[in-house]
Amino acid sequence: MEDRQENSNNMKEKGERRKVLLSIDPGRDKCGIAFVDSGKNIRYKTIVPTRELEDFLRESINRFPPDYVIMGDGTWSRRLKNRVKGVIGDIPFSLVDEKHSTERARLRYFKENPPRGLWKLLPVTLQVPAEAYDDFAAVILAETFIDRLSRDDEDITVHPGRNEQDNPNRQSGRNPGR
Repeated sequence: MEDRQENSNNMKEKGERRKVLLSIDPGRDKCGIAFVDSGKNIRYKTIVPTRELEDFLRESINRFPPDYVIMGDGTWSRRLKNRVKGVIGDIPFSLVDEKHSTERARLRYFKENPPRGLWKLLPVTLQVPAEAYDDFAAVILAETFIDRLSRDDEDITVHPGRNEQDNPNRQSGRNPGR
């Protein structure tokens, strides 16, 4: 799959290294991947075939060492969670609510890739993106997670021992044993 990446030149905050979050939007055939720093700068994003996920993670974790890993809690998270945990080792991990992330990712895709020509006349809510946008979903998951921590005045690494069962960022009423 084609890499889509953005880099930021300003990666430090108040003289300190910004924390890096690896965000995964899991899927049956492909996964959206995004490395986003605590300032919401996208360091790297791409879409990876699910069958190549572990190899990709091993390689990319060395390139963009994350301080925390999150993965959307959709259906495929059950199948991929242990595969991801096997690669990331001791890096803190949480499942996060991915409610509406696909719809938000689609809108974000069109914001960054506006329709051209006659397509501009048709509302983007009625259009289908020309390419997969799972990487945008991973970015949305990361930004939502960072916003939630900022709102709660927490740091990405404030709960390094927590896992998806006791994650304070999961929505209440959800079944944590999914």
